[in-house]
Amino acid sequence: MCRWAPAPRPRWTFRLCTACWAGTPTRGRSGRRRRAELGFGNPGMEDDPTCGPILDNVAVKKLFTPEPAQDNAVTNGDFEEGPWMFADAALGVLLPTNLGQDVSSLPGWIVESDRAVRYVDSDHYTVPQGKRAVELLSGKEGVISQMVATAPEKQYSLAFTVGSAGDSCQAPLAVMAFAGDQAQNFHYSPAGNATHVPANLTFTAQAERTRVAFYSIYYNTRSDDRSSLCGPVVDDVKVVAVSSVAGLAAVQFGLVKFFLVAFTVVSLVLG
Repeated sequence: MCRWAPAPRPRWTFRLCTACWAGTPTRGRSGRRRRAELGFGNPGMEDDPTCGPILDNVAVKKLFTPEPAQDNAVTNGDFEEGPWMFADAALGVLLPTNLGQDVSSLPGWIVESDRAVRYVDSDHYTVPQGKRAVELLSGKEGVISQMVATAPEKQYSLAFTVGSAGDSCQAPLAVMAFAGDQAQNFHYSPAGNATHVPANLTFTAQAERTRVAFYSIYYNTRSDDRSSLCGPVVDDVKVVAVSSVAGLAAVQFGLVKFFLVAFTVVSLVLG
């Protein structure tokens, strides 16, 4: 039997049962919003049946999927859109697998492995860009992926940032990146005080949609707690046509050349 408890707000019902899920509020024929249900349960994996996990600070956040940028085929490549994160969430948020599900707590991305990955914020971790990033845990058992729109037989560049989360994760830190039929490992080798480094993988698309994916090569743990899994941080993921990259580089080179010529002319006039 499930035990029912009153919800903190009238439209939500919480119940204790043998599963955990989140419902999506829908509208009935009358146009009124239906009440969704949230369920939490203990799967009963403890040796002592009289103890179990503690549940506290429940939050519900409406997620939306950002539109891909005009020059980037990846959706939510900066990982800024994701689950609710409490201000005191010093351990980040674990994202379990959502393979085969219609909804992802990390819009645009699929956690397609058996183990979770960690969603981290810049208040408690070192984040390469913006306020959010993903820390890859559990080696090959912690994979994130996305299908991106591509043009067959066209060359693309998969660019991203890999670094350390600043959580005392023991070296070496490395990411395996996939783009279509290409795969390459990238090691985080900091220079000076750098906490992250850029990485790039060039590939030729074979279809109108191409899978890009990442996982940690090693099973890392923290130096101050050998039982806590950690890993490299991935952020700022982009898939751009190589011609676009070359065009941008040409424009940048042209601007530099223009300013050098202008500086030379001004120097000659003043001299």
